[in-house]
Amino acid sequence: MLRDHENEILALAASIAKSHHERWDGSGYPEGLKGEQIPLESRIVAVADVFDALTSARTYRPPFPNAEAFEIVRSGAGKRFCPKVVKAFVACRRQIESIQSVINSRDEPEE
Repeated sequence: MLRDHENEILALAASIAKSHHERWDGSGYPEGLKGEQIPLESRIVAVADVFDALTSARTYRPPFPNAEAFEIVRSGAGKRFCPKVVKAFVACRRQIESIQSVINSRDEPEE
């Protein structure tokens, strides 16, 4: 029974890894899937992945402010992202920012 559960998790992880760069309008990769052809789990991770990339510091740029990152995600609805996933993501903004605060407070060095 545990083996079946592990296989389900691995299958889900493989689906996400393969499809989270697909775009709602079909312009993504690797297969050019469009709309509902993209697995729901991959549509969700696509939004989270982009938001995380935008709000994280990179060696070549500082993080975007949350307001700007949310607007970039919102403007991608119907093009890059599933509109329903974006709507749900934006509706969870307070919770997302609360989680970010907890994570960021743990990243601060102790004195």
